[in-house]
Amino acid sequence: MEKGKESPTFSKRKEKKFIIDREAFLKLKSIFDDPQGIFKKDYPDKNSDLTHIENIYFDSSNLKSYHLSATGDESRFKFRVRSYSQNEDLVYLEIKSRNDGQTTKERVVFRKIWMEEFLTNGSFPEESFVLLNSDKPPIKSLEILKSLSTLIHDLNFRPVLRTNYTRYAYKLRKFKSIRITIDKNLNFASLTNDLKVEVPYESTILPDQYIVEVKYLSDEDLLRIPQVMEFLTTPKRFSKYCFGLYNEYLKRRSSPATESTDMKTLKSATF
Repeated sequence: MEKGKESPTFSKRKEKKFIIDREAFLKLKSIFDDPQGIFKKDYPDKNSDLTHIENIYFDSSNLKSYHLSATGDESRFKFRVRSYSQNEDLVYLEIKSRNDGQTTKERVVFRKIWMEEFLTNGSFPEESFVLLNSDKPPIKSLEILKSLSTLIHDLNFRPVLRTNYTRYAYKLRKFKSIRITIDKNLNFASLTNDLKVEVPYESTILPDQYIVEVKYLSDEDLLRIPQVMEFLTTPKRFSKYCFGLYNEYLKRRSSPATESTDMKTLKSATF
Protein backbone atom coordinates (compact mmCIF):
# COMPACT_ATOMS: atom_id res chain seq x y z
CA MET A 1 0.00 0.00 0.00
CA GLU A 2 1.26 3.47 -0.83
CA LYS A 3 2.58 5.22 2.26
CA GLY A 4 0.10 7.72 3.63
CA LYS A 5 -2.87 6.08 1.95
CA GLU A 6 -5.70 4.36 3.76
CA SER A 7 -6.57 0.79 2.95
CA PRO A 8 -9.00 0.85 0.02
CA THR A 9 -12.57 1.03 1.29
CA PHE A 10 -15.34 -0.29 -0.91
CA SER A 11 -16.66 2.52 -3.08
CA LYS A 12 -20.24 1.41 -2.32
CA ARG A 13 -21.03 0.32 1.19
CA LYS A 14 -23.26 0.53 4.23
CA GLU A 15 -22.24 2.31 7.42
CA LYS A 16 -23.17 2.32 11.08
CA LYS A 17 -21.86 4.99 13.45
CA PHE A 18 -21.64 4.87 17.23
CA ILE A 19 -20.57 7.37 19.91
CA ILE A 20 -18.73 5.71 22.81
CA ASP A 21 -16.92 6.76 25.99
CA ARG A 22 -13.34 5.97 26.98
CA GLU A 23 -14.25 2.85 28.97
CA ALA A 24 -16.00 1.38 25.93
CA PHE A 25 -13.10 2.46 23.72
CA LEU A 26 -10.58 0.54 25.85
CA LYS A 27 -12.75 -2.58 25.79
CA LEU A 28 -13.07 -2.38 22.01
CA LYS A 29 -9.33 -1.84 21.62
CA SER A 30 -8.67 -5.01 23.61
CA ILE A 31 -10.85 -6.93 21.14
CA PHE A 32 -9.18 -5.39 18.08
CA ASP A 33 -5.61 -5.70 19.39
CA ASP A 34 -5.87 -9.34 20.46
CA PRO A 35 -3.06 -11.07 18.49
CA GLN A 36 -5.12 -14.26 18.42
CA GLY A 37 -8.29 -12.47 17.38
CA ILE A 38 -10.03 -12.04 14.03
CA PHE A 39 -8.93 -8.41 13.50
CA LYS A 40 -5.73 -6.79 12.36
CA LYS A 41 -4.60 -3.18 12.27
CA ASP A 42 -5.12 -1.31 9.04
CA TYR A 43 -2.88 1.77 9.00
CA PRO A 44 -1.35 3.64 6.05
CA ASP A 45 2.13 3.21 7.49
CA LYS A 46 3.02 -0.17 8.99
CA ASN A 47 5.39 1.60 11.40
CA SER A 48 2.59 3.79 12.76
CA ASP A 49 -0.04 2.94 15.35
CA LEU A 50 -2.29 5.85 14.38
CA THR A 51 -3.43 7.85 11.40
CA HIS A 52 -3.71 11.63 11.66
CA ILE A 53 -6.27 12.94 9.18
CA GLU A 54 -7.12 16.42 7.98
CA ASN A 55 -10.20 17.16 5.88
CA ILE A 56 -11.04 20.39 4.08
CA TYR A 57 -14.80 20.46 3.34
CA PHE A 58 -16.16 22.44 0.41
CA ASP A 59 -19.69 23.79 0.19
CA SER A 60 -21.79 26.29 -1.74
CA SER A 61 -22.56 29.83 -0.56
CA ASN A 62 -25.91 28.65 0.85
CA LEU A 63 -24.27 25.55 2.41
CA LYS A 64 -26.21 23.08 0.29
CA SER A 65 -24.24 20.02 1.46
CA TYR A 66 -24.62 21.01 5.09
CA HIS A 67 -28.38 21.52 4.85
CA LEU A 68 -28.97 18.29 2.93
CA SER A 69 -27.09 16.36 5.60
CA ALA A 70 -28.50 18.24 8.60
CA THR A 71 -32.06 17.53 7.44
CA GLY A 72 -31.31 13.85 6.68
CA ASP A 73 -31.98 14.15 2.96
CA GLU A 74 -31.54 10.74 1.30
CA SER A 75 -29.64 12.32 -1.61
CA ARG A 76 -27.05 14.15 0.47
CA PHE A 77 -23.40 14.48 -0.50
CA LYS A 78 -20.14 16.01 0.73
CA PHE A 79 -17.03 17.17 -1.11
CA ARG A 80 -13.76 17.16 0.82
CA VAL A 81 -10.01 17.17 0.35
CA ARG A 82 -8.28 14.70 2.69
CA SER A 83 -4.64 14.51 3.70
CA TYR A 84 -2.65 12.20 5.99
CA SER A 85 0.23 13.12 8.26
CA GLN A 86 2.23 10.21 6.83
CA ASN A 87 2.32 11.83 3.41
CA GLU A 88 2.89 15.56 3.05
CA ASP A 89 2.88 15.61 -0.77
CA LEU A 90 -0.50 14.10 -1.63
CA VAL A 91 -4.14 14.91 -1.00
CA TYR A 92 -7.26 12.91 -1.82
CA LEU A 93 -10.17 14.64 -3.50
CA GLU A 94 -13.34 12.87 -2.43
CA ILE A 95 -17.04 13.08 -3.00
CA LYS A 96 -19.13 11.06 -0.57
CA SER A 97 -22.81 10.60 -1.29
CA ARG A 98 -25.71 8.70 0.22
CA ASN A 99 -28.69 7.32 -1.60
CA ASP A 100 -31.29 4.72 -0.58
CA GLY A 101 -29.35 3.84 2.57
CA GLN A 102 -26.10 3.17 0.71
CA THR A 103 -22.94 5.26 0.93
CA THR A 104 -20.79 5.81 -2.15
CA LYS A 105 -17.31 7.28 -1.89
CA GLU A 106 -15.30 8.19 -4.97
CA ARG A 107 -11.87 9.71 -4.74
CA VAL A 108 -8.75 10.52 -6.69
CA VAL A 109 -5.19 11.19 -5.61
CA PHE A 110 -3.81 14.66 -6.27
CA ARG A 111 -0.52 16.40 -5.59
CA LYS A 112 -0.67 19.38 -3.26
CA ILE A 113 1.43 21.45 -5.66
CA TRP A 114 -1.39 21.14 -8.24
CA MET A 115 -4.12 22.42 -5.94
CA GLU A 116 -3.79 26.19 -6.33
CA GLU A 117 -4.01 26.08 -10.11
CA PHE A 118 -6.84 23.55 -10.01
CA LEU A 119 -8.83 25.74 -7.63
CA THR A 120 -8.11 28.84 -9.73
CA ASN A 121 -8.92 27.63 -13.23
CA GLY A 122 -9.45 23.87 -13.15
CA SER A 123 -6.16 23.00 -14.84
CA PHE A 124 -3.87 20.13 -13.84
CA PRO A 125 -1.17 17.95 -15.48
CA GLU A 126 -3.44 15.28 -16.98
CA GLU A 127 -0.76 12.71 -17.83
CA SER A 128 0.81 12.88 -14.35
CA PHE A 129 -2.63 12.77 -12.76
CA VAL A 130 -3.65 9.64 -14.66
CA LEU A 131 -0.35 7.97 -13.73
CA LEU A 132 -0.86 8.83 -10.07
CA ASN A 133 -4.32 7.21 -10.22
CA SER A 134 -3.22 4.11 -12.11
CA ASP A 135 -5.41 1.93 -9.87
CA LYS A 136 -8.40 3.28 -11.85
CA PRO A 137 -9.16 3.39 -15.57
CA PRO A 138 -8.10 6.86 -16.82
CA ILE A 139 -11.64 7.66 -17.95
CA LYS A 140 -12.94 6.99 -14.42
CA SER A 141 -10.38 9.13 -12.56
CA LEU A 142 -10.85 11.98 -15.05
CA GLU A 143 -14.62 11.70 -14.70
CA ILE A 144 -14.39 12.04 -10.90
CA LEU A 145 -12.10 15.03 -11.17
CA LYS A 146 -14.37 16.68 -13.73
CA SER A 147 -17.35 16.37 -11.38
CA LEU A 148 -15.35 18.00 -8.59
CA SER A 149 -14.19 20.76 -10.91
CA THR A 150 -17.83 21.42 -11.80
CA LEU A 151 -18.67 21.88 -8.12
CA ILE A 152 -15.84 24.38 -7.70
CA HIS A 153 -16.01 26.37 -10.91
CA ASP A 154 -19.66 26.12 -11.95
CA LEU A 155 -21.46 25.78 -8.61
CA ASN A 156 -19.05 27.95 -6.63
CA PHE A 157 -18.15 25.41 -3.92
CA ARG A 158 -15.45 26.83 -1.63
CA PRO A 159 -13.50 25.60 1.42
CA VAL A 160 -15.64 26.21 4.50
CA LEU A 161 -14.34 23.92 7.27
CA ARG A 162 -11.14 22.19 8.32
CA THR A 163 -11.32 19.10 10.55
CA ASN A 164 -8.47 17.21 12.21
CA TYR A 165 -8.62 13.98 14.16
CA THR A 166 -6.77 10.81 15.06
CA ARG A 167 -7.92 7.48 13.65
CA TYR A 168 -7.49 3.84 14.63
CA ALA A 169 -8.41 1.42 11.84
CA TYR A 170 -9.02 -2.33 11.73
CA LYS A 171 -10.13 -4.97 9.29
CA LEU A 172 -10.80 -8.69 9.42
CA ARG A 173 -7.87 -11.01 8.85
CA LYS A 174 -9.75 -13.34 6.51
CA PHE A 175 -12.38 -11.15 4.87
CA LYS A 176 -12.32 -7.83 3.05
CA SER A 177 -15.96 -6.87 3.49
CA ILE A 178 -15.68 -5.04 6.83
CA ARG A 179 -13.57 -2.12 8.03
CA ILE A 180 -13.90 -0.48 11.44
CA THR A 181 -12.49 2.92 12.39
CA ILE A 182 -12.33 4.78 15.69
CA ASP A 183 -11.82 8.55 15.64
CA LYS A 184 -10.81 10.77 18.56
CA ASN A 185 -9.47 14.26 19.31
CA LEU A 186 -11.72 16.09 16.87
CA ASN A 187 -10.77 19.68 16.09
CA PHE A 188 -12.52 22.15 13.79
CA ALA A 189 -11.74 25.51 12.21
CA SER A 190 -14.00 27.61 10.00
CA LEU A 191 -12.46 28.73 6.70
CA THR A 192 -15.07 31.37 5.92
CA ASN A 193 -16.74 34.20 7.79
CA ASP A 194 -19.95 33.81 5.80
CA LEU A 195 -21.82 30.86 7.32
CA LYS A 196 -25.48 30.98 6.31
CA VAL A 197 -26.81 28.23 8.56
CA GLU A 198 -30.60 27.92 8.44
CA VAL A 199 -31.05 24.53 10.13
CA PRO A 200 -29.44 23.57 13.48
CA TYR A 201 -27.51 20.32 13.75
CA GLU A 202 -28.86 18.32 16.66
CA SER A 203 -26.35 15.46 17.01
CA THR A 204 -23.44 16.10 19.33
CA ILE A 205 -20.29 14.57 20.77
CA LEU A 206 -18.34 15.37 23.94
CA PRO A 207 -14.57 16.04 23.90
CA ASP A 208 -13.81 12.74 25.69
CA GLN A 209 -15.97 10.59 23.40
CA TYR A 210 -15.04 8.54 20.34
CA ILE A 211 -16.70 7.89 16.98
CA VAL A 212 -16.85 4.27 15.83
CA GLU A 213 -17.72 3.59 12.19
CA VAL A 214 -18.49 0.09 10.94
CA LYS A 215 -18.25 -0.01 7.14
CA TYR A 216 -19.58 -3.14 5.44
CA LEU A 217 -21.03 -4.48 2.21
CA SER A 218 -24.11 -6.36 3.39
CA ASP A 219 -26.02 -7.06 6.60
CA GLU A 220 -24.70 -10.62 6.55
CA ASP A 221 -21.18 -9.26 7.07
CA LEU A 222 -22.14 -8.02 10.53
CA LEU A 223 -22.71 -11.63 11.59
CA ARG A 224 -18.93 -12.09 11.32
CA ILE A 225 -18.32 -9.65 14.19
CA PRO A 226 -20.91 -10.49 16.90
CA GLN A 227 -18.46 -9.62 19.71
CA VAL A 228 -18.31 -6.05 18.36
CA MET A 229 -21.95 -5.51 17.38
CA GLU A 230 -23.25 -6.89 20.69
CA PHE A 231 -20.97 -4.52 22.57
CA LEU A 232 -21.85 -1.34 20.68
CA THR A 233 -24.95 0.65 21.57
CA THR A 234 -27.64 2.01 19.27
CA PRO A 235 -26.29 3.48 15.98
CA LYS A 236 -26.40 7.25 15.73
CA ARG A 237 -26.58 9.64 12.80
CA PHE A 238 -23.49 11.80 13.08
CA SER A 239 -21.59 13.97 10.62
CA LYS A 240 -18.23 15.48 11.57
CA TYR A 241 -18.79 18.12 8.92
CA CYS A 242 -22.24 19.17 10.16
CA PHE A 243 -21.25 19.07 13.83
CA GLY A 244 -18.09 21.09 13.22
CA LEU A 245 -19.72 23.63 10.93
CA TYR A 246 -22.69 24.25 13.20
CA ASN A 247 -20.48 24.72 16.23
CA GLU A 248 -18.24 27.12 14.31
CA TYR A 249 -21.38 28.99 13.27
CA LEU A 250 -22.48 29.27 16.90
CA LYS A 251 -19.06 30.61 17.88
CA ARG A 252 -19.10 33.15 15.05
CA ARG A 253 -22.61 34.25 15.99
CA SER A 254 -21.56 34.90 19.58
CA SER A 255 -18.37 36.66 18.44
CA PRO A 256 -18.91 38.01 14.90
CA ALA A 257 -15.90 38.23 12.60
CA THR A 258 -15.21 41.62 11.12
CA GLU A 259 -13.14 40.71 8.09
CA SER A 260 -14.01 38.69 5.02
CA THR A 261 -12.06 35.75 3.64
CA ASP A 262 -11.35 35.65 -0.07
CA MET A 263 -10.47 32.66 -2.23
CA LYS A 264 -6.78 33.58 -2.47
CA THR A 265 -6.49 33.60 1.32
CA LEU A 266 -8.31 30.26 1.54
CA LYS A 267 -6.00 28.61 -0.97
CA SER A 268 -2.87 29.71 0.86
CA ALA A 269 -4.33 28.80 4.24
CA THR A 270 -5.50 25.29 3.33
CA PHE A 271 -3.05 24.05 0.72
